[in-house]
Amino acid sequence: MFKGKEGIALILAIVFMLAITILLSAVLLLSTQEINATQLYLDGNKALYYAEAGVEYAQAKILNNESQSTVDELNASNTDIYLKTSFNDGNVGGLDLTVTPLGSHKYRISCEVRYNKIKRKITKEIKILYPGLWDKAMASEGNIELSVNQAQGGQLIINGNIHSNSNITSKDLITINGNVSASGSIGDKVSVSSGYSKTPGVDRLTFPEINFDDYRARSTYVFNNESDFVNALRNNQIVTNPYEPTYVYINGDLHLRNIEGLNISNLCITVNGDIHVNNTSEMTIDGGSKMVTFIARNLKYNNDSKITFNNCLIYTENNADFTNMKADVTIQNGAVYAKNGYIGLDNIKKTFTITHGNWGYTQVSHLFDNYSVLSWSDAGV
Repeated sequence: MFKGKEGIALILAIVFMLAITILLSAVLLLSTQEINATQLYLDGNKALYYAEAGVEYAQAKILNNESQSTVDELNASNTDIYLKTSFNDGNVGGLDLTVTPLGSHKYRISCEVRYNKIKRKITKEIKILYPGLWDKAMASEGNIELSVNQAQGGQLIINGNIHSNSNITSKDLITINGNVSASGSIGDKVSVSSGYSKTPGVDRLTFPEINFDDYRARSTYVFNNESDFVNALRNNQIVTNPYEPTYVYINGDLHLRNIEGLNISNLCITVNGDIHVNNTSEMTIDGGSKMVTFIARNLKYNNDSKITFNNCLIYTENNADFTNMKADVTIQNGAVYAKNGYIGLDNIKKTFTITHGNWGYTQVSHLFDNYSVLSWSDAGV
């Protein structure tokens, strides 16, 4: 019945097996290509992340210390080796970080990373918005007024740089352990210790704006008055974040005597009014491992008891006035800034000590935009 067709079944079987083999080979090829494409995609992403990390590292270094020595350090091969080692990833085959000053506090930062066979290069241009501000222990738009009442044991101990966009004046001989600069004049009785400079007539510093409505909007806790804030502290109703500052907004004045002994560590406290330092017993306001920030309209000091600010930043819209201070005040690892007004350290009757310490812009980066991004690009090489 099937004479002459005895081999057709074998031929069909061979054709079928060949088709299956071709199909499986195609599927395997496609799968391999997908795996390779996925691996290339993952490698590209890792190269991108490491390149971004290099750029952010350089940016942080520049913002903390804007100087030619910082630029030279970042462009050195040692920095490339340090970054590559810090990633702790054996697939990082090469890293090249380059920082180019563009003038007027502008920088181009590039970082190229080779991860396996993929290269990615991130280039970012930034402009520093408040150059020279955060390294000051005291800075003001108006005058900085210095004088002591020696008959009552007054003395000023200033460990850090100070600057006024107006004048720095003193009725008494004052020696400052830091650089002293002013856009106006510096009084003859103001001197600096060995190794520091005294420079009048320099460029003005720029201070960030204070938008009280913005701080209210970003605050986790908003209080209509000081009493509500104090009661919340006493009842442990303010829960802080261990990793970043918690924003608190108070409408009205704040008297520091009312928060004596209460925990305010890791808070950014915005006071839409004045901060009053008065009628306290001896007290300490301690930021602990995180800086406590006070933003207010004014600071007014009129007490007769000791107060210590540890790891605290005071930023006023107008004046920070310690005039006629009658008890010791210590600001350790912190600063005082008066955006539109003056800093008054006049007729000081006890010991006022301020030490800038080692903090930098990173401690206030959550408060103010410290730089602007002029351009950003991602190149796959």
